[in-house]
Order: sequence, then C-alpha cells, then structure tokens
Amino acid sequence: MLAFLTLFLIRRYPFEPIQLTLISSLTIGIPSFFLALEPNHARVQGNFLLNVFSKAFPGALCVVLSVVFVHFLGNVLPINEAQMTTMTVLLTGTSSLIVLYRVCIPFTRLRFIVFVIMTALFIAAVVLLPNLFVLVRLSFYQAVCTLGAMFMIPIVMDFFFRFGNKLKLKERLEQVGK
Repeated sequence: MLAFLTLFLIRRYPFEPIQLTLISSLTIGIPSFFLALEPNHARVQGNFLLNVFSKAFPGALCVVLSVVFVHFLGNVLPINEAQMTTMTVLLTGTSSLIVLYRVCIPFTRLRFIVFVIMTALFIAAVVLLPNLFVLVRLSFYQAVCTLGAMFMIPIVMDFFFRFGNKLKLKERLEQVGK
C-alpha cells in the first residue's frame, strides 16, 4: 500500500534507509529473534496466513494512514521534507511498537523485557541520536500534531484488530458449518 501511495500520490518516499533500519530492527528483527526462542508446544490452529495477517495488517494500515496524515499536514502546515520524514518515523515507530505490544500479549517475563527494552531503545535513538537517523527538530505545531496522532494510533489500531478478529470468527464459523 505504501509503495502504491508513493508511486501515485506522494512525490517522495517518506523514509530514509537508516530510519527503516531503526524501526525494523527494534520492532521486528531483534524482538522476533528473542521471541522465537520461547518454547511453544501449541499447535497452529486455523488458517496460518489469516492469523499472521490479522496481527500485521492493523499495524501496516496505521503506518499507511500515518504517512497519509503527515502528507496531508504538509499541504496545510509549513513542513519541509526532513520534518515530514521525522514525523513519519515517529508515527511508524509508535505503530510498530504497538504491534509488538499486541504480539507479546500475554506477557511473560521474556516478552515484557523485550518490549520494554525495544521501546526504550527506540526512544533513546530518537532523543540521543537524531543526526544518525536523519531526524530533525519539529516546530510546536508539528510536535502537537505528531503527539496527537501518536495517541490516536492505539485507538485506530484497536479498531482494526477488532475487525480482524471478526474476520477470524467468521472463518471459524464457516469451518464449523462445513
């Protein structure tokens, strides 16, 4: 979806490669390594791909909506490309950390430690290493818009998760009917 938007609607891809490295490593790469070490003897139930997509799709949709939101703000507020990229990174990082949070439920000691450390590392990278990750200072209005969107992401994502759960429930009912 993001590639399609970039091709047809948005004139510039909203991330620098180093920014995607930050987000991907702290929300996907490192956590998946440690979470994969957890013993799991439960058998996969239902449609595997539907289970994966039902967890990943809400986060992906929130990322796309965040990019569209920042792009829209760029048409309303004076925002240069570096500031747009910074806002997009903050919103994408928030979406990705919320997906990680949802994946970690129910929390075990390992899951809690992984989630807290990844969140702390993301915040530390944004605050302490902005030049490395090509992040710039935001104006007051840009920061307020970004923080407002960051607080809205869990609400929007919860809506999409509930929608995904309804689809899984519908699939289960269809399987029972067969």
